[in-house]
Order: sequence, then C-alpha cells, then structure tokens
Amino acid sequence: MRIVLFGVIAYPLIVFLLLKETFLGILDAVFLAGLIQLLPTLALAQVMIVRDVKIEKKSAYLSSGVTILILGALSFFMGSRLLGISALGLGGAFSFINLLWTVALFLVSIGTLLAFYSVRRFLGKKENRLVHELMPTTSQEKKLFAGLSFCAGFGEEIAYRGYAMTTMIAVTGSTGIGLILTSLTFGALHSYQGLIGVMRTGILGLLMGVVFLETGSLWPSIIAHTLIDLVVGLVLKERLLT
Repeated sequence: MRIVLFGVIAYPLIVFLLLKETFLGILDAVFLAGLIQLLPTLALAQVMIVRDVKIEKKSAYLSSGVTILILGALSFFMGSRLLGISALGLGGAFSFINLLWTVALFLVSIGTLLAFYSVRRFLGKKENRLVHELMPTTSQEKKLFAGLSFCAGFGEEIAYRGYAMTTMIAVTGSTGIGLILTSLTFGALHSYQGLIGVMRTGILGLLMGVVFLETGSLWPSIIAHTLIDLVVGLVLKERLLT
C-alpha cells in the first residue's frame, strides 16, 4: 500500500516537471502523467482492493470497455491537437506492407505468450485467481469479452502507442526512452495478472511499439492487439490457464 500512496503523491510532482522541463501545456502534462504514472498506480491499488473479492465478469467487461474507449477517445483528441493525426499513426491507407507487419506481430506475440506459458509451467507457477475468474465461459460472456477485446485494441493502442509513446519521444528526444517507458507502463496496467502477467504484457507492448515505429502506422498494432485478446480469451484460454 505504501507504493500506491507514493505513486499518488508523486503524480503532481511529475506534472510539475513536465510543465517546467518540456513544451507541454497543463492539459497535456496532466494527461500524459496520468497515463504513464497515475493509472498504473491506480491499477495496482485496484488489485489490492479486489484481491479477495469475487469478480462479476459482465460488469468487469462492460466497465473496462467503456473506460478504455473513453481513454482512447481522450488520447485521440489530445494527440491530434498536439501532434496531428498522422503522428498518432492513424493517417493514410492500410497497405499490404502493414498487413504483413500485422500478421508478423500477431504470430510473434502468440509465440511470446506460449513461451511464457512454458516457462510458467516449468517453474511450477499458476495463473492467479483474477486471471482465471476474468476468462469468459458462457455464450454471453464470450460476446462481451469479444467487445472488450475490440475496445482494448483501439483504446489502449491509441493511448499508449499513438499518444503516450509519441509524446514521450517528442519531449525527451529519445525513441528508446519513449518506447521502454510506455511498455513498462503498459505492463504495469495489467497488475491484476501478477508479476508474470506484467512481464509478458510489457513485452507485448514493446513489440507493438517497435512495429508502430517501423511502419509509422498504428493499425498493425490495433488489429494484432484485438486478435491476440480474442484468441487468448476465446481459443487458447484452456491451454494457457492450465
């Protein structure tokens, strides 16, 4: 709980540093600091709160989907105003090269998930209770989970690759810092999956960030992210949870 308290206290300090040391105005400083520092802190706090609480999947899917869509919409508004739509990777047509990158990203990401599964099994570790409880089982839950997957693919990619990473690169002048910091943040947002989940999600975020930087388009990451969530929740869940 001390980490959460420290994170909440540190938030206004990060906003102040962004205002003092970068070209960002108050709205972007508040929003960017929220994405890279405050939201991961709140995600960790949420895990502590619901650690022993029974999860109601339908409510969790709906509330998460709405929250992610709002986050994506705000990121699109802030990013298009500050950097332009093209800088967010949402301008231009979806090319054949982008299709190849999408397929490659999807396959490498699924391979990464299976590798983590093998390592976890080798170490004798199990997925935590929250991961098990959040997997869909009924027909209605699967439909809601599919909707959540689309929300996550669009909202999280626009927020963390399109806006946060691009803005961090702009304010620091370092592609590496922007890529690594937002990937770590993306992993931390998935604290409910435990340490292994944070690590694998951070690596997936890194892969998506690299593809975005290579292509200049956010669409491969959006599509691959959506497909990964769909496959994990609707196809591979039995295997990955054992």
